[in-house]
Amino acid sequence: MNVAHLLRLAIVTCCSFVLEACALGGAMVVLHGPPGGDAQKNFENIVGSRVGKPLSEQRYSPIFSRTLDDGNRELKYSCCSKTCYYYYVVDSKTDIITSWRYEGDCRIFP
Repeated sequence: MNVAHLLRLAIVTCCSFVLEACALGGAMVVLHGPPGGDAQKNFENIVGSRVGKPLSEQRYSPIFSRTLDDGNRELKYSCCSKTCYYYYVVDSKTDIITSWRYEGDCRIFP
């Protein structure tokens, strides 16, 4: 790992914390992602960075949950906008986030 990679990882981790705090409070919060890039890409990097991590590390609750045909769970979250929803698929045996997707206008401004 080089210094640039470690710095990017630290920024994404920090921004993930801000994103989670926003989801918890439901308040109008201005989010800032890593410097450079566009707002949609920042959102994708921050929210997507949770894939491969245990669900127990999440600091907030989903607004909806459903069981998929394969037995895994899909959890729906809302973030700082009435038009942004993202979903995590969680493995039913390991409780690890295996994939994600989103709908709507989801942005974290650089």
